[in-house]
Amino acid sequence: MQNKSYWFAVIGSYITMAIAGIGLSIAAAEQLSSLMAISRGEESMLMEWQLGGYLLITIIFTYIYVKGRESGGWQEGARFGALFGLMMCGVSMINYSLLPIEMAAMIADIVLNIIIYAIGGITVAVIYKPE
Repeated sequence: MQNKSYWFAVIGSYITMAIAGIGLSIAAAEQLSSLMAISRGEESMLMEWQLGGYLLITIIFTYIYVKGRESGGWQEGARFGALFGLMMCGVSMINYSLLPIEMAAMIADIVLNIIIYAIGGITVAVIYKPE
């Protein structure tokens, strides 16, 4: 993508979704406790891989929005983001089936995915302007 607006949308949604994700994860800490209990722990967490993974998802997320957008309004961005978040819920369901986490953690992760990606979709829709 050569459009500067695309890259601004990637950066804006990456930052917005990171802030929303951190805030909502703190708010849902009790429900997510079994998921956090099996994490690597702060001293051995591979933060650069986590940040890189989220950046890759955000680049693809923004690209799909740009290619499939119709009107480009914030409502369209919210719908797109919520659908993308719903798709990402499949990962939560797979994690639940493979890892020793509680149902409450899976449900909290699903709800957070939908909300965070809806916020990201709104951000992309507001920032991205085609050339």
